[in-house]
Amino acid sequence: MASIMVLVTVLTILFTTFRISQATSRTVTFHEPSMVNKHEQWMARFSRVYRDELEKQMRRDVFKKNLKFIEEFNKKENKSYKVGVNEFADWTSEEFLATHTGLKNLTNIPPSTVVGKMMPSKSWDVSNVAAESKDWRSEGAVTPVKYQGQCARITRLRSLAMERTRTGLSTGWLRTLGVKLGEKMVTLGYVETWLGLKACVV
Repeated sequence: MASIMVLVTVLTILFTTFRISQATSRTVTFHEPSMVNKHEQWMARFSRVYRDELEKQMRRDVFKKNLKFIEEFNKKENKSYKVGVNEFADWTSEEFLATHTGLKNLTNIPPSTVVGKMMPSKSWDVSNVAAESKDWRSEGAVTPVKYQGQCARITRLRSLAMERTRTGLSTGWLRTLGVKLGEKMVTLGYVETWLGLKACVV
């Protein structure tokens, strides 16, 4: 009789352990479909299409890693800003840095030469700079952030942006520069038409 009680107890423990392991493994599988859904929603929002399932899985893994970074970063209370999901959420850091930072295919003119010609050093008064950092938004020296695509590499656009800021600081009036194409005013920089054409208006 005692051996039957021991056997029943052991079987109960094994059965309970088995059910607990099923329950915990089920919660892991619930997270994965939600990530698949998040990625699918993101793909629809940014019109992303992949060549095949292999690339899609690889991009989903990158998306998952980036989403984890975003969530962990935004939990930190010592940050003055938050980060979010954008059209680059399935890119690795290396891919983004290789295509959207630095100057490529431009002449090797030192920056000091370009800046010196645009803004003579005699107009630079840095004697009253006391703070370690400065929020140029409070000075009205920057316009809202806008995606510039590959236009960010064009020196002329960067030069115009610097001149716009300099003029805005000296006059107190900051404006977004644009050109008139037909009857429509188009902001200088990256333009994407309803036909899907992409261009840099300079």
